[in-house]
Amino acid sequence: MRNTFLRIIFAPYLGTKMPCAVCLTLGILLAPVSVAFLVMCFLYFRMKANKSKSGDDTTGGAELMSISKENEPLLPTETWQPTALSEASKHYENVQLMDTGNKLIQIDGSILREDIRELPDGDRVTCLTAVRGSPGFSSGRYYWEVCLENATADLLKKSWWIGVTDKHKIPHDESLSPTTKNGFWFLSSCPNQEDTLQFSTEPETFIYVQSKPKTVGVYLDFDNRKLSFYNVEEKCLIGSLAAKFTGELFPLFNPGKGDLGKMEILQRSVQDQ
Repeated sequence: MRNTFLRIIFAPYLGTKMPCAVCLTLGILLAPVSVAFLVMCFLYFRMKANKSKSGDDTTGGAELMSISKENEPLLPTETWQPTALSEASKHYENVQLMDTGNKLIQIDGSILREDIRELPDGDRVTCLTAVRGSPGFSSGRYYWEVCLENATADLLKKSWWIGVTDKHKIPHDESLSPTTKNGFWFLSSCPNQEDTLQFSTEPETFIYVQSKPKTVGVYLDFDNRKLSFYNVEEKCLIGSLAAKFTGELFPLFNPGKGDLGKMEILQRSVQDQ
């Protein structure tokens, strides 16, 4: 709803007494305007409160804080309907991590974490700690899940990337900007903001979330050029990206920086898929 503001400007008092009839007339004229303004304010804040409580139809309670409509926008809610998590999960794919011997990260089967050492690119999360998964995709629909929770310590991983890339080999280049323009489409944690996630758009798109996801579901609809992310526990959509995919895409992961927590790519048995 568009905010409507009414600005009433009073002339400065110059010492001349205003006739009672004029005062009465002004009071009568301004009364309906004031009532209308108060009603509009009430409706606006009630709508805002309801939206915060129930969540948006397409983002499941996530609030988009900044959207770039010119560069790789989020999918416009008025022209598409999000795929339900139950439908997306029918296309489950057991994604595997590609171990390239990167000494800055640790890979143990389907579990990924950063290595305990001083990283050459400081505190900033870069491609130096990113890793791709397999298989690659050039058409069709695919879904996979990444767990960010440490069940034994009841902690959530605070630093991470989850998405896809068109890079067959992740560039070992800390200066490379990992954005949608450069072939990186992902959702990530937001530094120093516990209640915010962000997309790799340029400029960034920030998303306020009511609860951090313990498990992130990724749904790639290659042919319709959609990449969607879900909060699996809450069974709601976090957000979706429109993307101009070309060639082959690969799952993308990054365990982040300064966070020894693990991220695990969940595997399903054939009968569960």
